[in-house]
Amino acid sequence: YIFSYWLVGKLITALLLAIIGLIISSAMKLPGNFEHALTVAIYAMTVPILIDTVVDVAGLTIPSYWLIYTAVAVGYMIFAFRAIKKTSASTS
Repeated sequence: YIFSYWLVGKLITALLLAIIGLIISSAMKLPGNFEHALTVAIYAMTVPILIDTVVDVAGLTIPSYWLIYTAVAVGYMIFAFRAIKKTSASTS
């Protein structure tokens, strides 16, 4: 049951990050939809999940880790959207 709660939590996080991703991509005037934003959000969650795993295995406690988690994921999304914008600009 613990894995089920963890998975549901990560899915909800991915959905919330996808909404943030839609806002970022529209601010950058990129074409896209929720599916694209969700894909970028899931990729963006990889590094924070790995960091969280290492922290848990090491037995460390980081106060307000959710804030660091979110900042890393959003930063990754911004870099991804910049790369997408740069790629789309060079192909058109």
